[in-house]
Amino acid sequence: MRLAGLLTAASDDPAISGVLSADPGDLDIVAAPPMRSLIVASAATKSGTVVAVTSTGREADDLADELRCLLPPDQVAVYPGWETLPHERLSPRADTVGRRLAVLRRLAHPCDDDPTTGPLAAVVVPYRLAARARAFDASTTRSRGAADVTSPSSSS
Repeated sequence: MRLAGLLTAASDDPAISGVLSADPGDLDIVAAPPMRSLIVASAATKSGTVVAVTSTGREADDLADELRCLLPPDQVAVYPGWETLPHERLSPRADTVGRRLAVLRRLAHPCDDDPTTGPLAAVVVPYRLAARARAFDASTTRSRGAADVTSPSSSS
């Protein structure tokens, strides 16, 4: 279901427009779950690629599903966790490695000809992965800006 029309109403809200007028390169937002997708999608339409950090992998999948209703579905990706602990001698599954590489490639070298390999509007990352790997740095992506949306349970 496409809900892109909600972005116009959301961007007219004084609270959201105030948040979006801040410097997007260094922005941390804590929001209630129903507002996260609207804020992330509004920020993505205003400032380019947005990295949204959630508490868990399941929350990352849920947020990405919500964002696909507000943004073009091909422009939203989840950067998945490894599924293994650092001290384990197991390798991550091949499809997980492939999904991670696909997201990194789209950030570094987006292809405008194909929507499935084109630029990303939003990348959703579980907190544990973002904190451990620091995989995403706004200065290393080719976006016009970046904003982080942090869920309340990950800020403690």
